[in-house]
Amino acid sequence: MRPLFATGKQNEQTLAQPVTEGTTEIPVANASNYFAEGDHIFISESDGSELEYLGIATSVSATTVTVARPVSSAKSTGALLWKPVAMFQWEVGRSSPLVRTYNSGVEVQRSVGGVLYSTQVSDAYRLESLFFEQLTRENYQQYEQWVCDVIHDGLDAFTYVDEECVVGVVKLLTPKLVQKERYPRLVSLLVELQYVAEGSYQ
Repeated sequence: MRPLFATGKQNEQTLAQPVTEGTTEIPVANASNYFAEGDHIFISESDGSELEYLGIATSVSATTVTVARPVSSAKSTGALLWKPVAMFQWEVGRSSPLVRTYNSGVEVQRSVGGVLYSTQVSDAYRLESLFFEQLTRENYQQYEQWVCDVIHDGLDAFTYVDEECVVGVVKLLTPKLVQKERYPRLVSLLVELQYVAEGSYQ
């Protein structure tokens, strides 16, 4: 899957009945009033737990939203289904190697006498680096619009869904936009994210 960014909830609806693990048919009363084929769909329990990205809606009827990705854990009656207010998806996958960094916040320091000791200097945090080598200029411009208009030049946190469909809230560490064209109309770009809350939606 290509990584995507999302923010906000619209047409949030509750499940009309429980769903079991592995199903792609989500029961929602009057579903066709709120969702359409091609919408990107998220689901969670009513308290926000068990959050999942279900891919796009492949079909919608009066009572059911059929999604591309099966539910990975059972959901109860009253669980929430929604689509983002705003969304951006990369048109290509990021280049390898995938870079994920965990910083425990611990540093090794040296005392005046030369003795090494470890000390906690900051809270732990996790970083994700996304490097794209062959974005079209058009997709880059869509990303630029996302940064400038949707997350207000990088001030706002937003939802990130990675290649394995792991969902989390992140902040953009590289709000400066630098367009490097390696080939005519093909752009290389590095995007660095810091997780604010894993398993959450913004």
